[in-house]
Amino acid sequence: MSCMAEDSNRLVFSLIIKTGSVLMLETFINMTGNRLLPIVTVRELVEAMGKGSEQFVRLILQHASSVETSPSTSMMNMPNGVDVSMLRLIHEEFKIGHRHNFVWKVALSSCIRCNMMESVQYILEDRNPPLIYLNGWDRAEYIQLLCDICTFGHIEHFQAMISQRPELIS
Repeated sequence: MSCMAEDSNRLVFSLIIKTGSVLMLETFINMTGNRLLPIVTVRELVEAMGKGSEQFVRLILQHASSVETSPSTSMMNMPNGVDVSMLRLIHEEFKIGHRHNFVWKVALSSCIRCNMMESVQYILEDRNPPLIYLNGWDRAEYIQLLCDICTFGHIEHFQAMISQRPELIS
């Protein structure tokens, strides 16, 4: 495949992510002869998850050559949070775990802000290795999340976050 065709495929794929359309994604996959999709960026995965369609995210991950582990940008948000079934899908079915810490960071922040405590609980569950490492966060960002948790009065999540970074509140 030529470099120009690869660039076109990347552009079209990125545009399809913005639509969240399963039908459009299926059409694109069929038109490219069922070749693997480009490497899915963290931004694209977060944006796809934010659409809320497990079928859409599953189709992307089934056809992706891989998912990048380090984001090229830090400015991402899921304005509606992420349902726990979507989190289970990416973690249990597609093994997106602690190496993709940034995906979990964006999901945790969004779920806290949207008061989706079942999703917060899933992300903070005690696992080995954990889904998310909170020690990579800066103090202001971490304190903001603690404040958001306090606003909703969820003591168990407050305790879970503090237990991972006790030095930030001392």
